[in-house]
Amino acid sequence: MPVPFDMENAVTKLKELAEKEQISQPSYNIDQIGGPAFRDKAGDPIWACNIRVINDTTGISLVVFATSKKEAKKAAAYLALCEHFQVPNKYGVSQKCGSWIYKNGKLMPGSPEL
Repeated sequence: MPVPFDMENAVTKLKELAEKEQISQPSYNIDQIGGPAFRDKAGDPIWACNIRVINDTTGISLVVFATSKKEAKKAAAYLALCEHFQVPNKYGVSQKCGSWIYKNGKLMPGSPEL
């Protein structure tokens, strides 16, 4: 059975689940890492999106590092959905991890060195 969400609609799908009271309202905290002076190798700022969601059995909490706020939020929502529905990550490695990097269309566990 195909998964009914992807990176592009993950934020909306999480919101819909919360409206149906299947999970808590997702909490997003998006910050630039290290302030304006902290950049990746290409000179772009690095953003971190921390997401927290509570479902019936557990809480889901993770952080995604990316070079844009929008990418970081979409990737965090996508990974929260993967964990909630226990489905593989189609954009990279599948595993439960608290820290992820989104770069070049891939999601990989790791730290913010982009």
